[in-house]
Amino acid sequence: MADYFDTYFFDSKIAKKTAKQHNYLGDSKTKIQICYHPDLLTKENLIGVPIDNIKQYFLTTKYRFPTHIDFTNSTYANNDEEQEKVVNIFYTLFQEIQNEKNQYTLQLVDKYNNLKIKQGTSIGFIASKTQPHIVQYFKSLQKGLKNRFKTSFLTQQTAKDNMILEDISIDDVYKFIIKNKPNYLFFYNEFYPDFNHKDIKFVYIIDSFKICEKILEYRFTSNKINDNIIFFTTSHYYNKILNIKKIKATLLPSYFLQEYTKKIVYKKKKYDVLLVASYQDMDKYYIFNKMFKKIDKYLINNILYMKILISYISKAKYPIKKDWELNILLQQYCILKHIVKHTSLNLNILGSNWDKITKKHKIIKFNKNIEKLYQKTKYVITVSYKMDTNAILSVLQNGAIPVIYDLRADDKFYKKELEDYCLFFKNIQQLDKIIASNQMPKKQFDKDIYNLYSQANLQKVIIKEL
Repeated sequence: MADYFDTYFFDSKIAKKTAKQHNYLGDSKTKIQICYHPDLLTKENLIGVPIDNIKQYFLTTKYRFPTHIDFTNSTYANNDEEQEKVVNIFYTLFQEIQNEKNQYTLQLVDKYNNLKIKQGTSIGFIASKTQPHIVQYFKSLQKGLKNRFKTSFLTQQTAKDNMILEDISIDDVYKFIIKNKPNYLFFYNEFYPDFNHKDIKFVYIIDSFKICEKILEYRFTSNKINDNIIFFTTSHYYNKILNIKKIKATLLPSYFLQEYTKKIVYKKKKYDVLLVASYQDMDKYYIFNKMFKKIDKYLINNILYMKILISYISKAKYPIKKDWELNILLQQYCILKHIVKHTSLNLNILGSNWDKITKKHKIIKFNKNIEKLYQKTKYVITVSYKMDTNAILSVLQNGAIPVIYDLRADDKFYKKELEDYCLFFKNIQQLDKIIASNQMPKKQFDKDIYNLYSQANLQKVIIKEL
Protein backbone atom coordinates (compact mmCIF):
# COMPACT_ATOMS: atom_id res chain seq x y z
CA MET A 1 0.00 0.00 0.00
CA ALA A 2 1.38 3.43 -0.98
CA ASP A 3 2.26 5.97 1.70
CA TYR A 4 0.72 9.41 1.33
CA PHE A 5 1.89 12.72 2.78
CA ASP A 6 0.62 16.28 3.03
CA THR A 7 2.17 17.69 -0.13
CA TYR A 8 2.74 20.98 -1.94
CA PHE A 9 2.28 20.30 -5.68
CA PHE A 10 3.76 22.74 -8.20
CA ASP A 11 1.39 21.30 -10.82
CA SER A 12 -2.20 22.22 -9.87
CA LYS A 13 -3.68 19.56 -12.18
CA ILE A 14 -1.82 16.81 -10.33
CA ALA A 15 -2.88 18.37 -7.01
CA LYS A 16 -6.57 18.35 -8.06
CA LYS A 17 -6.38 14.74 -9.29
CA THR A 18 -4.63 13.57 -6.12
CA ALA A 19 -7.03 15.45 -3.84
CA LYS A 20 -10.02 13.69 -5.42
CA GLN A 21 -8.56 10.32 -4.32
CA HIS A 22 -9.05 11.30 -0.66
CA ASN A 23 -5.96 9.39 0.44
CA TYR A 24 -5.26 8.84 4.13
CA LEU A 25 -1.88 9.48 5.74
CA GLY A 26 0.03 6.26 6.49
CA ASP A 27 -2.06 3.86 8.58
CA SER A 28 -4.46 6.61 9.63
CA LYS A 29 -8.13 6.25 8.77
CA THR A 30 -8.95 9.76 9.93
CA LYS A 31 -6.20 12.11 8.69
CA ILE A 32 -6.79 12.83 5.02
CA GLN A 33 -3.97 13.94 2.70
CA ILE A 34 -3.86 17.72 2.12
CA CYS A 35 -2.92 18.75 -1.41
CA TYR A 36 -1.54 22.31 -1.56
CA HIS A 37 -0.98 24.00 -4.93
CA PRO A 38 -0.09 27.49 -6.26
CA ASP A 39 -3.52 28.35 -7.75
CA LEU A 40 -6.34 29.95 -5.73
CA LEU A 41 -8.83 27.07 -6.02
CA THR A 42 -9.67 25.61 -2.59
CA LYS A 43 -12.09 22.70 -2.21
CA GLU A 44 -12.15 20.15 0.62
CA ASN A 45 -8.58 18.79 0.91
CA LEU A 46 -7.37 20.80 -2.08
CA ILE A 47 -5.91 24.06 -0.72
CA GLY A 48 -4.76 26.91 -2.95
CA VAL A 49 -1.70 28.74 -1.58
CA PRO A 50 0.26 30.91 -4.06
CA ILE A 51 4.02 30.82 -3.58
CA ASP A 52 4.26 34.48 -2.54
CA ASN A 53 1.54 33.95 0.12
CA ILE A 54 2.96 30.86 1.86
CA LYS A 55 4.24 32.55 5.04
CA GLN A 56 1.10 34.64 5.58
CA TYR A 57 -1.15 31.61 5.04
CA PHE A 58 0.64 29.21 7.37
CA LEU A 59 0.96 31.80 10.12
CA THR A 60 -2.81 31.74 10.58
CA THR A 61 -4.05 28.35 9.35
CA LYS A 62 -4.86 25.43 11.61
CA TYR A 63 -4.19 22.93 8.84
CA ARG A 64 -1.09 20.74 8.88
CA PHE A 65 2.00 21.96 7.07
CA PRO A 66 3.14 20.06 3.95
CA THR A 67 5.91 17.56 4.66
CA HIS A 68 6.68 16.82 0.99
CA ILE A 69 7.05 18.84 -2.23
CA ASP A 70 6.08 17.47 -5.66
CA PHE A 71 8.14 19.13 -8.43
CA THR A 72 6.49 17.26 -11.35
CA ASN A 73 6.00 19.44 -14.46
CA SER A 74 7.71 22.42 -12.78
CA THR A 75 10.85 24.28 -13.88
CA TYR A 76 12.66 22.37 -11.11
CA ALA A 77 11.55 18.92 -12.28
CA ASN A 78 14.94 17.75 -13.59
CA ASN A 79 17.23 19.89 -11.48
CA ASP A 80 18.16 18.33 -8.14
CA GLU A 81 20.21 21.33 -7.08
CA GLU A 82 17.32 23.76 -7.62
CA GLN A 83 14.91 21.37 -5.89
CA GLU A 84 17.17 21.33 -2.83
CA LYS A 85 17.17 25.15 -2.77
CA VAL A 86 13.34 25.23 -2.87
CA VAL A 87 13.14 22.66 -0.08
CA ASN A 88 15.50 24.80 2.03
CA ILE A 89 13.39 27.89 1.35
CA PHE A 90 10.24 26.09 2.53
CA TYR A 91 12.09 24.76 5.57
CA THR A 92 13.38 28.24 6.49
CA LEU A 93 9.91 29.75 6.06
CA PHE A 94 8.31 27.13 8.31
CA GLN A 95 11.00 27.70 10.95
CA GLU A 96 10.30 31.45 10.86
CA ILE A 97 6.56 30.76 11.15
CA GLN A 98 7.09 28.49 14.15
CA ASN A 99 9.36 31.05 15.84
CA GLU A 100 6.72 33.77 15.37
CA LYS A 101 4.05 31.44 16.74
CA ASN A 102 6.24 30.68 19.76
CA GLN A 103 6.67 34.40 20.40
CA TYR A 104 2.89 34.85 20.22
CA THR A 105 2.42 31.99 22.70
CA LEU A 106 4.87 33.65 25.12
CA GLN A 107 2.84 36.87 24.91
CA LEU A 108 -0.31 34.90 25.77
CA VAL A 109 1.47 33.17 28.67
CA ASP A 110 2.50 36.57 30.05
CA LYS A 111 -1.10 37.84 29.85
CA TYR A 112 -2.35 34.61 31.45
CA ASN A 113 0.14 34.77 34.33
CA ASN A 114 -0.85 38.37 35.09
CA LEU A 115 -4.57 37.64 34.79
CA LYS A 116 -6.60 38.42 37.91
CA ILE A 117 -9.91 36.62 38.25
CA LYS A 118 -12.53 37.65 40.78
CA GLN A 119 -14.06 34.96 42.98
CA GLY A 120 -17.28 33.56 41.56
CA THR A 121 -18.88 30.61 39.79
CA SER A 122 -17.98 31.26 36.16
CA ILE A 123 -17.56 27.93 34.33
CA GLY A 124 -15.57 27.14 31.20
CA PHE A 125 -15.93 23.88 29.23
CA ILE A 126 -13.24 22.65 26.84
CA ALA A 127 -13.94 19.63 24.64
CA SER A 128 -12.40 18.16 21.52
CA LYS A 129 -14.51 18.19 18.35
CA THR A 130 -12.96 14.81 17.50
CA GLN A 131 -15.51 13.57 20.06
CA PRO A 132 -18.74 15.02 18.52
CA HIS A 133 -21.09 13.32 21.00
CA ILE A 134 -19.12 14.89 23.88
CA VAL A 135 -19.27 18.34 22.29
CA GLN A 136 -23.04 18.04 21.88
CA TYR A 137 -23.38 16.71 25.43
CA PHE A 138 -21.33 19.59 26.88
CA LYS A 139 -23.38 22.12 24.93
CA SER A 140 -26.56 20.66 26.42
CA LEU A 141 -24.94 20.70 29.85
CA GLN A 142 -23.91 24.32 29.35
CA LYS A 143 -27.48 25.20 28.38
CA GLY A 144 -28.81 23.56 31.55
CA LEU A 145 -26.40 25.50 33.77
CA LYS A 146 -26.44 28.93 32.15
CA ASN A 147 -29.51 30.14 34.08
CA ARG A 148 -27.55 29.81 37.33
CA PHE A 149 -23.95 30.33 36.23
CA LYS A 150 -21.94 32.25 33.69
CA THR A 151 -20.77 29.59 31.22
CA SER A 152 -18.46 29.55 28.20
CA PHE A 153 -17.46 26.79 25.80
CA LEU A 154 -14.42 26.08 23.65
CA THR A 155 -14.22 23.54 20.84
CA GLN A 156 -12.62 23.41 17.41
CA GLN A 157 -14.76 25.34 14.93
CA THR A 158 -13.47 24.02 11.61
CA ALA A 159 -15.48 21.30 9.90
CA LYS A 160 -12.31 19.73 8.43
CA ASP A 161 -11.21 17.87 11.57
CA ASN A 162 -9.22 15.36 9.50
CA MET A 163 -6.92 18.11 8.18
CA ILE A 164 -6.09 20.19 11.25
CA LEU A 165 -2.75 20.06 13.04
CA GLU A 166 -4.32 19.82 16.48
CA ASP A 167 -7.91 20.02 17.59
CA ILE A 168 -7.46 22.59 20.34
CA SER A 169 -4.11 24.34 20.61
CA ILE A 170 -2.56 25.70 23.78
CA ASP A 171 -2.98 29.19 22.29
CA ASP A 172 -6.72 28.54 21.94
CA VAL A 173 -6.93 27.69 25.63
CA TYR A 174 -4.93 30.71 26.77
CA LYS A 175 -7.09 33.06 24.65
CA PHE A 176 -10.26 31.38 25.95
CA ILE A 177 -9.21 31.84 29.59
CA ILE A 178 -8.04 35.45 29.08
CA LYS A 179 -11.34 36.36 27.39
CA ASN A 180 -13.79 34.53 29.70
CA LYS A 181 -11.94 34.54 33.06
CA PRO A 182 -13.53 31.31 34.38
CA ASN A 183 -13.28 30.28 38.02
CA TYR A 184 -13.64 26.63 37.03
CA LEU A 185 -12.36 24.88 33.91
CA PHE A 186 -13.82 21.52 32.90
CA PHE A 187 -11.73 19.47 30.44
CA TYR A 188 -12.68 16.27 28.65
CA ASN A 189 -10.16 13.45 28.15
CA GLU A 190 -7.31 14.26 25.83
CA PHE A 191 -6.52 17.83 26.86
CA TYR A 192 -4.75 18.17 30.20
CA PRO A 193 -2.64 21.38 30.39
CA ASP A 194 0.57 21.45 32.37
CA PHE A 195 0.01 24.99 33.66
CA ASN A 196 -1.82 26.33 36.72
CA HIS A 197 -3.56 29.47 37.86
CA LYS A 198 -4.14 30.42 41.47
CA ASP A 199 -7.68 31.68 40.72
CA ILE A 200 -8.85 28.70 38.61
CA LYS A 201 -9.80 25.18 39.66
CA PHE A 202 -9.23 22.55 36.97
CA VAL A 203 -11.66 19.62 36.77
CA TYR A 204 -10.99 16.69 34.44
CA ILE A 205 -13.93 14.72 33.04
CA ILE A 206 -12.52 11.43 31.77
CA ASP A 207 -13.64 7.93 30.79
CA SER A 208 -10.26 6.30 30.18
CA PHE A 209 -7.85 5.17 32.88
CA LYS A 210 -4.91 5.68 30.48
CA ILE A 211 -5.90 9.34 30.29
CA CYS A 212 -6.36 9.35 34.06
CA GLU A 213 -2.81 8.06 34.57
CA LYS A 214 -1.42 10.79 32.30
CA ILE A 215 -3.34 13.45 34.21
CA LEU A 216 -2.06 12.04 37.49
CA GLU A 217 1.48 12.26 36.11
CA TYR A 218 1.12 15.84 34.85
CA ARG A 219 -1.22 17.43 37.34
CA PHE A 220 -0.96 15.73 40.72
CA THR A 221 2.79 15.72 41.31
CA SER A 222 2.37 18.65 43.68
CA ASN A 223 0.09 18.79 46.72
CA LYS A 224 -0.43 22.50 46.01
CA ILE A 225 -2.62 21.78 42.98
CA ASN A 226 -6.29 21.79 43.92
CA ASP A 227 -7.61 19.84 40.93
CA ASN A 228 -10.30 17.20 40.81
CA ILE A 229 -11.30 14.30 38.58
CA ILE A 230 -14.79 13.27 37.51
CA PHE A 231 -14.17 9.73 36.31
CA PHE A 232 -16.84 7.98 34.25
CA THR A 233 -16.41 4.46 35.52
CA THR A 234 -17.86 2.43 38.36
CA SER A 235 -14.81 0.19 38.64
CA HIS A 236 -13.91 -0.59 42.24
CA TYR A 237 -10.35 -1.20 41.02
CA TYR A 238 -9.88 2.37 39.74
CA ASN A 239 -11.58 3.77 42.82
CA LYS A 240 -9.09 1.90 44.99
CA ILE A 241 -6.10 3.22 43.00
CA LEU A 242 -7.31 6.82 43.25
CA ASN A 243 -7.87 6.42 47.00
CA ILE A 244 -4.36 5.03 47.47
CA LYS A 245 -2.93 8.04 45.60
CA LYS A 246 -5.15 10.30 47.75
CA ILE A 247 -6.66 11.88 44.64
CA LYS A 248 -10.04 13.52 45.04
CA ALA A 249 -12.31 11.93 42.44
CA THR A 250 -16.02 11.60 41.75
CA LEU A 251 -16.89 8.31 40.04
CA LEU A 252 -20.00 8.08 37.85
CA PRO A 253 -21.47 5.50 35.44
CA SER A 254 -20.03 5.93 31.94
CA TYR A 255 -23.47 6.30 30.33
CA PHE A 256 -23.84 9.71 32.01
CA LEU A 257 -21.55 10.91 29.22
CA GLN A 258 -24.04 10.15 26.46
CA GLU A 259 -26.95 12.03 25.00
CA TYR A 260 -29.44 9.57 23.54
CA THR A 261 -31.17 10.79 20.38
CA LYS A 262 -32.80 7.69 18.91
CA LYS A 263 -36.47 6.94 19.43
CA ILE A 264 -37.03 3.96 21.74
CA VAL A 265 -38.09 1.00 19.57
CA TYR A 266 -40.98 -1.20 20.74
CA LYS A 267 -41.35 -4.05 18.26
CA LYS A 268 -43.44 -7.18 18.24
CA LYS A 269 -41.60 -9.57 20.54
CA LYS A 270 -40.10 -12.78 19.20
CA TYR A 271 -38.60 -13.82 22.54
CA ASP A 272 -40.33 -13.67 25.94
CA VAL A 273 -37.19 -13.80 28.02
CA LEU A 274 -33.49 -13.55 27.20
CA LEU A 275 -30.48 -14.24 29.42
CA VAL A 276 -27.27 -12.62 28.17
CA ALA A 277 -24.19 -14.17 29.76
CA SER A 278 -21.46 -16.66 28.99
CA TYR A 279 -20.95 -19.71 31.19
CA GLN A 280 -17.65 -19.60 33.07
CA ASP A 281 -16.88 -23.12 34.29
CA MET A 282 -15.61 -22.70 37.85
CA ASP A 283 -15.81 -26.41 38.73
CA LYS A 284 -12.07 -26.66 38.07
CA TYR A 285 -11.59 -24.92 41.43
CA TYR A 286 -12.03 -28.19 43.33
CA ILE A 287 -11.61 -26.44 46.67
CA PHE A 288 -15.02 -24.80 46.07
CA ASN A 289 -17.04 -27.90 45.11
CA LYS A 290 -18.72 -28.30 48.52
CA MET A 291 -19.21 -24.53 48.70
CA PHE A 292 -21.06 -24.51 45.36
CA LYS A 293 -23.59 -27.07 46.62
CA LYS A 294 -24.23 -25.09 49.82
CA ILE A 295 -24.61 -21.81 47.92
CA ASP A 296 -27.06 -23.42 45.49
CA LYS A 297 -29.31 -24.27 48.45
CA TYR A 298 -28.78 -20.85 50.01
CA LEU A 299 -29.92 -19.13 46.79
CA ILE A 300 -33.36 -20.74 46.92
CA ASN A 301 -34.53 -18.10 49.43
CA ASN A 302 -31.63 -15.66 49.78
CA ILE A 303 -29.57 -13.10 47.86
CA LEU A 304 -25.92 -13.90 47.36
CA TYR A 305 -24.32 -10.63 48.43
CA MET A 306 -20.55 -10.36 48.18
CA LYS A 307 -20.02 -10.44 51.94
CA ILE A 308 -22.01 -13.71 52.10
CA LEU A 309 -19.91 -15.18 49.30
CA ILE A 310 -16.67 -14.15 51.05
CA SER A 311 -17.81 -15.89 54.23
CA TYR A 312 -18.35 -19.09 52.22
CA ILE A 313 -14.91 -18.68 50.62
CA SER A 314 -13.34 -18.33 54.07
CA LYS A 315 -14.93 -21.59 55.20
CA ALA A 316 -13.63 -23.28 52.03
CA LYS A 317 -10.11 -22.35 53.21
CA TYR A 318 -9.20 -20.68 49.95
CA PRO A 319 -5.92 -18.86 50.74
CA ILE A 320 -6.73 -15.56 48.94
CA LYS A 321 -9.88 -13.93 50.31
CA LYS A 322 -9.43 -10.55 48.59
CA ASP A 323 -9.13 -11.75 45.01
CA TRP A 324 -11.79 -9.32 43.74
CA GLU A 325 -11.89 -10.56 40.13
CA LEU A 326 -12.24 -14.19 41.22
CA ASN A 327 -14.93 -13.25 43.74
CA ILE A 328 -16.98 -11.55 40.99
CA LEU A 329 -16.63 -14.60 38.72
CA LEU A 330 -17.67 -16.92 41.56
CA GLN A 331 -20.68 -14.75 42.40
CA GLN A 332 -21.91 -14.65 38.80
CA TYR A 333 -21.19 -18.36 38.29
CA CYS A 334 -23.27 -19.39 41.32
CA ILE A 335 -26.22 -17.10 40.50
CA LEU A 336 -26.35 -17.84 36.76
CA LYS A 337 -25.99 -21.59 37.18
CA HIS A 338 -28.73 -21.55 39.83
CA ILE A 339 -31.09 -19.65 37.50
CA VAL A 340 -30.49 -21.92 34.51
CA LYS A 341 -30.74 -25.06 36.64
CA HIS A 342 -33.87 -24.25 38.68
CA THR A 343 -36.10 -21.88 36.69
CA SER A 344 -39.39 -23.22 35.33
CA LEU A 345 -39.05 -20.78 32.40
CA ASN A 346 -37.92 -21.69 28.91
CA LEU A 347 -35.00 -19.33 28.52
CA ASN A 348 -33.32 -18.01 25.41
CA ILE A 349 -29.64 -17.75 26.30
CA LEU A 350 -27.17 -15.59 24.39
CA GLY A 351 -23.69 -16.66 25.41
CA SER A 352 -21.09 -19.39 25.07
CA ASN A 353 -20.55 -22.76 26.81
CA TRP A 354 -24.13 -23.19 28.10
CA ASP A 355 -24.60 -26.37 26.07
CA LYS A 356 -22.26 -28.04 28.58
CA ILE A 357 -24.81 -27.80 31.40
CA THR A 358 -28.30 -27.46 29.89
CA LYS A 359 -30.38 -29.04 27.14
CA LYS A 360 -33.63 -27.49 28.30
CA HIS A 361 -33.03 -23.91 27.17
CA LYS A 362 -32.51 -22.50 23.68
CA ILE A 363 -28.95 -21.32 23.04
CA ILE A 364 -28.73 -18.39 20.61
CA LYS A 365 -25.58 -17.93 18.60
CA PHE A 366 -23.71 -14.73 19.37
CA ASN A 367 -25.06 -11.84 17.34
CA LYS A 368 -22.93 -8.72 16.89
CA ASN A 369 -26.05 -6.59 16.61
CA ILE A 370 -27.33 -7.29 20.09
CA GLU A 371 -29.52 -4.15 19.97
CA LYS A 372 -31.80 -5.76 17.35
CA LEU A 373 -32.06 -8.84 19.56
CA TYR A 374 -33.15 -6.67 22.49
CA GLN A 375 -35.77 -5.04 20.28
CA LYS A 376 -37.30 -8.50 19.66
CA THR A 377 -37.27 -9.42 23.37
CA LYS A 378 -39.72 -8.55 26.12
CA TYR A 379 -37.59 -9.34 29.21
CA VAL A 380 -33.78 -9.43 29.53
CA ILE A 381 -32.36 -11.06 32.65
CA THR A 382 -29.28 -9.27 33.99
CA VAL A 383 -26.84 -10.48 36.64
CA SER A 384 -24.05 -8.05 37.50
CA TYR A 385 -22.25 -6.77 40.58
CA LYS A 386 -22.81 -3.24 39.14
CA MET A 387 -26.35 -1.95 38.83
CA ASP A 388 -25.59 1.15 36.75
CA THR A 389 -24.18 -0.45 33.63
CA ASN A 390 -24.24 0.38 29.94
CA ALA A 391 -25.72 -3.08 29.37
CA ILE A 392 -28.84 -2.23 31.40
CA LEU A 393 -29.17 1.10 29.63
CA SER A 394 -28.85 -0.62 26.24
CA VAL A 395 -31.74 -2.92 27.16
CA LEU A 396 -33.93 0.06 28.06
CA GLN A 397 -32.96 2.03 24.97
CA ASN A 398 -34.04 -0.83 22.73
CA GLY A 399 -37.52 -1.29 24.17
CA ALA A 400 -36.92 -4.35 26.39
CA ILE A 401 -37.41 -4.62 30.15
CA PRO A 402 -34.37 -5.36 32.35
CA VAL A 403 -35.09 -8.04 34.96
CA ILE A 404 -32.21 -7.60 37.38
CA TYR A 405 -30.86 -9.86 40.11
CA ASP A 406 -31.12 -7.57 43.11
CA LEU A 407 -27.58 -6.72 44.22
CA ARG A 408 -28.37 -3.04 44.75
CA ALA A 409 -27.16 -3.16 48.35
CA ASP A 410 -23.71 -4.24 47.12
CA ASP A 411 -23.23 -1.37 44.68
CA LYS A 412 -22.25 1.91 46.35
CA PHE A 413 -22.45 3.71 42.98
CA TYR A 414 -26.07 2.70 42.44
CA LYS A 415 -28.50 5.50 41.55
CA LYS A 416 -32.20 5.07 42.27
CA GLU A 417 -33.47 7.11 39.32
CA LEU A 418 -33.72 4.11 36.96
CA GLU A 419 -35.54 1.82 39.40
CA ASP A 420 -39.01 2.61 38.08
CA TYR A 421 -38.06 1.37 34.58
CA CYS A 422 -36.69 -2.01 35.69
CA LEU A 423 -37.89 -5.12 37.53
CA PHE A 424 -35.88 -6.82 40.30
CA PHE A 425 -35.85 -10.39 41.64
CA LYS A 426 -34.24 -11.93 44.72
CA ASN A 427 -34.77 -15.62 43.99
CA ILE A 428 -36.04 -18.04 41.36
CA GLN A 429 -39.62 -17.91 42.61
CA GLN A 430 -39.75 -14.14 42.09
CA LEU A 431 -38.12 -14.38 38.65
CA ASP A 432 -40.57 -17.03 37.44
CA LYS A 433 -43.53 -15.06 38.79
CA ILE A 434 -42.43 -11.83 37.04
CA ILE A 435 -42.29 -13.54 33.64
CA ALA A 436 -45.32 -15.79 34.09
CA SER A 437 -47.57 -12.92 35.20
CA ASN A 438 -46.27 -10.47 32.54
CA GLN A 439 -45.30 -7.90 35.15
CA MET A 440 -44.45 -4.40 33.93
CA PRO A 441 -42.24 -1.70 35.49
CA LYS A 442 -43.86 1.29 37.13
CA LYS A 443 -42.88 3.54 34.20
CA GLN A 444 -42.03 3.18 30.51
CA PHE A 445 -38.57 4.37 29.54
CA ASP A 446 -37.95 6.94 26.78
CA LYS A 447 -35.00 8.97 25.50
CA ASP A 448 -36.17 12.24 27.08
CA ILE A 449 -36.28 10.63 30.52
CA TYR A 450 -32.78 9.25 30.03
CA ASN A 451 -31.29 12.54 28.84
CA LEU A 452 -32.84 14.44 31.73
CA TYR A 453 -31.54 11.77 34.11
CA SER A 454 -27.94 11.81 32.87
CA GLN A 455 -27.79 15.59 32.48
CA ALA A 456 -29.32 16.23 35.90
CA ASN A 457 -26.86 13.91 37.63
CA LEU A 458 -23.82 15.45 36.01
CA GLN A 459 -25.15 18.93 36.73
CA LYS A 460 -25.41 17.96 40.41
CA VAL A 461 -21.79 16.81 40.40
CA ILE A 462 -20.58 20.00 38.71
CA ILE A 463 -22.57 22.23 41.07
CA LYS A 464 -21.04 20.30 43.96
CA GLU A 465 -17.59 21.22 42.64
CA LEU A 466 -18.39 24.95 42.76
